[in-house]
Amino acid sequence: MSATREYSHWPWFGLVAATLTLVAVRFGLPSPDTAYLNGNESPIHTLLTTHLSHHSWQHLSSNVVAMGLLLYLFPVRISHWLLGFWLTVVATAAVVKWHGIEAYLGFSAMLYVIPGCYVLNLMLRQQWWVCGVMLLILLTHLQVSSPLRATAPEVWMPMGIAHWIGFMAGLMSSLICVQIKTMRNQKQSPKPCHENSS
Repeated sequence: MSATREYSHWPWFGLVAATLTLVAVRFGLPSPDTAYLNGNESPIHTLLTTHLSHHSWQHLSSNVVAMGLLLYLFPVRISHWLLGFWLTVVATAAVVKWHGIEAYLGFSAMLYVIPGCYVLNLMLRQQWWVCGVMLLILLTHLQVSSPLRATAPEVWMPMGIAHWIGFMAGLMSSLICVQIKTMRNQKQSPKPCHENSS
């Protein structure tokens, strides 16, 4: 049993699922108050809240189910996922603005943070064949199964590049957290005492 299995992910999974549902109920599917739908006319805060917005109830429910499945298959630390979340928000916003994308919404980029975090765990445990199989499946899904264009003309859902952003953000967040933990352990470890020999 891995160390990450010691932590229960279902409370915060429930919190995320409830948040996504509340956003849908309160603001609608989707809403200009929360979703980045009008390009430069959208308020800047929608570059964050648009990740909590969805095109339809089917879109929302599929992301919630996928998150639950990914957390079961790839348990990761909450701190790693949260850092990956914010890295994804920043990187996605940069891509959206840089390329002048007029519409964007959905939570699926955040889903790819989970396997991104888990890949580093596999690398640290030197489980290379498991890591290779996992990466092969993800690559196949991203290149073949993941939709390549929006299903509706008014929305650019997080596909292709956004999924890659989420995956890489997860990998980077775990790397950063592991490095921080290593540095803290080095500072807290007692220094050896050298006694003068008589």
